[in-house]
Amino acid sequence: DTRGPYTMLIFEADEGHAKESCLTKSGAVVYGSGSYEPHPTATPAGEISVYYDGVVGGDPEEGRPDPYAYIDGQVGSGVRGVSIDLADGSHVEATVMGGWFLAWWPGTQKALSAEVTTTHGISTQPLAQ
Repeated sequence: DTRGPYTMLIFEADEGHAKESCLTKSGAVVYGSGSYEPHPTATPAGEISVYYDGVVGGDPEEGRPDPYAYIDGQVGSGVRGVSIDLADGSHVEATVMGGWFLAWWPGTQKALSAEVTTTHGISTQPLAQ
């Protein structure tokens, strides 16, 4: 997902056991976060499973941009789209590809819920606070 000089990426390894998210600016890594799940649980059909939801950045001495928030995770079968509802009432369309979703936005607004689009319609999934 690219905006201006920034690109947010997800890398998957070991058949979904390992995941790395990173923000790059003009090809250089600005921030990265990873996880390893020895026994990942399958995401139910028509739902999302969140791996990361939070705010990062805002450290100019380390070359990080102003604060930004992001959320990522896996999508269950049948999920065609994900829109994240933020605390200020705005919405961010997530990129959905390869069994994963990713959304990011400038600032520190928290993600409250996700509107999950499937072939059967749209459902709202609350996100843990």
